[in-house]
Amino acid sequence: MNRNASEGFERELQKLSPARVPEELMTRLTASIPRAVQPVRVPPPVATKQTWWRLPGWLIPAVGSAAAMLALAAWLWRPHQAPLPNAATKAPQTAKIFKADAVEIDRELLGSYETVATLGVDGPPIRFSCQQWQDTVVFKDNARGLVVERRVPRLEVVPVKLDTY
Repeated sequence: MNRNASEGFERELQKLSPARVPEELMTRLTASIPRAVQPVRVPPPVATKQTWWRLPGWLIPAVGSAAAMLALAAWLWRPHQAPLPNAATKAPQTAKIFKADAVEIDRELLGSYETVATLGVDGPPIRFSCQQWQDTVVFKDNARGLVVERRVPRLEVVPVKLDTY
């Protein structure tokens, strides 16, 4: 549609007037609209005398906060105790520090398999590639003849798209 045709079409549309809504439709629409709820007027509270039993309602928060302040003050002003001895303070000053001369990092593939699972109850199937690894780190201190070895198993799960035909 070119520019002249669209302008002519717009002029024709502006000349038209909308059709009337059928009465049956209007009655169904007005019946489906919920009626406005009139607000319920609540009478203002009647002023009553302050009685003695309302006083504890004001005192409970004050007593609770005063008790909390006293507990905090007692904790802050407690007598200072000597620190408990721990292994770090008892260690002799002549202890040698472990110095790693050689570090070896290795990983070994223990197993590999694939499995298929579905997402949700009726979801599409997805293929997973699973690999089991054994990570090994070895620290050696040649001067003292110490060897520290740590082995950690690891499982890698990688989702792979599964094409279904």
